[in-house]
Amino acid sequence: MYYSVEYIHRTFQHENQRFHYLRHTHASMMLKRNINSKVIQERLGHSSIIMTFDLYSHLCPNMQREAANILGKALFQNTM
Repeated sequence: MYYSVEYIHRTFQHENQRFHYLRHTHASMMLKRNINSKVIQERLGHSSIIMTFDLYSHLCPNMQREAANILGKALFQNTM
């Protein structure tokens, strides 16, 4: 993984911000596809999952509703 990141960084070295945009895009795509947040934290190299949530939680405004729907289906699926 290190070498591919280094390659990308060298490719975009003329404008370092572009590499950072790729990083945010990567994180955003994983969050929107419901990849486990611990995996995202580790892939980004954040020291704490709190850092990941602080930076990217705005991308998941429906998380509470989705969690409630999943739990509701699990609880009431066989009762109807």
